[in-house]
Amino acid sequence: MSLKELNNIYFTGIGGNGMIPLALHCKTIGLNVRGSDMSEDRFTYLLENGITPKLGHDGDIGNSDLLVYSAAVKDDNPDLIAAKEMGIPTMKRAQFLGEFTKNSFSIVVAGSHGKSTTSVMLSDLLNLSGFSSITGACSSSQNSYYYRGSYDKLIVEGDEYDRSFLNFHPNNLIVLNIDNDHMDIYGNIENLKNSFLSLIDKLPEDGILFYNLDDEGIVSIVDRVKSRKIGFSLKNLGNNRMVNCKQLEDGVSFDLVIDGNLYRKFKAFTFGKYNYSNLLAAIVCSYYNGLSIDEIRERLLLYKGLKRRFELVLDGVYRFIDDYAHHPTEIVSLLDNFKDRKGDLVVVFQPHLYSRTREHYGEFAKSFKNCDKIFLAPIYGAREVSDGTKSSIIYDAMESDIKKKCIVFNSLDSIKEKLKDILKPGDTLLTVGAGVAFKVAEDLKEDLSKV
Repeated sequence: MSLKELNNIYFTGIGGNGMIPLALHCKTIGLNVRGSDMSEDRFTYLLENGITPKLGHDGDIGNSDLLVYSAAVKDDNPDLIAAKEMGIPTMKRAQFLGEFTKNSFSIVVAGSHGKSTTSVMLSDLLNLSGFSSITGACSSSQNSYYYRGSYDKLIVEGDEYDRSFLNFHPNNLIVLNIDNDHMDIYGNIENLKNSFLSLIDKLPEDGILFYNLDDEGIVSIVDRVKSRKIGFSLKNLGNNRMVNCKQLEDGVSFDLVIDGNLYRKFKAFTFGKYNYSNLLAAIVCSYYNGLSIDEIRERLLLYKGLKRRFELVLDGVYRFIDDYAHHPTEIVSLLDNFKDRKGDLVVVFQPHLYSRTREHYGEFAKSFKNCDKIFLAPIYGAREVSDGTKSSIIYDAMESDIKKKCIVFNSLDSIKEKLKDILKPGDTLLTVGAGVAFKVAEDLKEDLSKV
C-alpha cells in the first residue's frame, strides 16, 4: 500500500507510547486521524494535539482507508473484526511505521537496553536539523512523544520484540547492545543476534552502523557486517570516546574524542554510567550526520531527560524517583547510582511480563543488593495472559540477606499504605518497572501535598 493513497487512518490502541507519535506524525503530514484506546490516561495529551480519541473498542471505525493496531491488540478485537468485515486493510504499528522509513532518510535506534533514552537524546540533537522523531517515550524538553521536523528525515526506535524492527529500512543504524531478553520469542541468544544481523543487512551501500565497542553482544557479530562501521566506547576503545566524566547534581560533565580528536568541556542532563553510553551513541551519530562540535555542545543543553527514565518525581523532605528499568541488567545499573545515598533506599519493583519474570527471576533476585527495602508488586502482564507465574518466585530465589529486606504485596495500593508508615525524612523512594509502579510515587506525592 502506498502512503499517497491514504486519507483517513484509524488507530486501535492510540494511547500507547509508540502509537501516539505515529498518530501525530500522520496528522502533521495532513492525514485525518482517529482512534480508540481502553485507557483514558493519554486522552488529554491527544486532545491538546488535535486528535479526539474514543474510549473502548466497539468496531465503529468509520470510513477508514487503513486500521493501524498496536502489539497489545488481540485478534478478537472488535475494531479488527470490523475492519476485516468491511474490507479495510489492517497493519501492525511496526509495519506501518516501516512504510515511512522507506520514504525518508531514517536513523533507527536499536538494542536490548537504552533505545528510548538514546532516541530522545538523538532527537534533541537533530530536531533543529530537520529530523522528525517517532520513539516510545515522552521527552521532558519537548513535553511530547513526537518531534516535528521534515517528512523526509526520520528518527525511529526499533524494538526487537517479535522482530518488529525488521519492518524498518534504516539509512543509519545504532545498535547499543544485545542482551538476553525476549527469549519467549527467540529461544536463545544466537537467534536474537541473527535478528539484529538481519536488520543490519538492510542498510544500503552508503549506510552506517554505529555500534557499542563495550558490548560483547554486538561486538561478537560485528565482523560479519559488510556495511561501514563506526564504534563508540567509554573504555578507551576506538576513535569515538567519552572521557573525564564527572557526575554532577545537575548532570554530567565530560570531554569527547571524536574521530580521534579531543574536544573539551561538554555538559548534559544525564545521570548514571549506563546512560553515558547512550549519550555517546547519540553524539557520535549526530556528528556523522553533519553536526559540528560547537552545535553538539550547544544542543546538548536542550536535553532535559525523558519521562520515566530516572525521573525526579519529588525532591524535598523525601526524594521520589521513577525509572522504566525492567530487565536485571538495567536494574543493577540503575541501583549503582545510589551507592553514596544518605537515607534509606526503598525500591518498589513491579515485574513486567510473565514470560520475562519466569525467564529471569533468578537474576532479578540478585539485582537488589544495593537497597535497604524491596517491595515486590504483582506482575504487570501487559500484552500477556497470566500463566500462573507470580512475583513471589523472585522472593523465593533471593539469598537470605536480601530476602530479609523484601516484602511481597498483592496490590500497589497496599504498597502505598505501607510506604506511608515506613518512609522517613531523607529516604529515597525508587519505583521501578515498565508497568504502572510510577503511580505509587505520584499518589504519595499528591497525598503529601495535602498534609
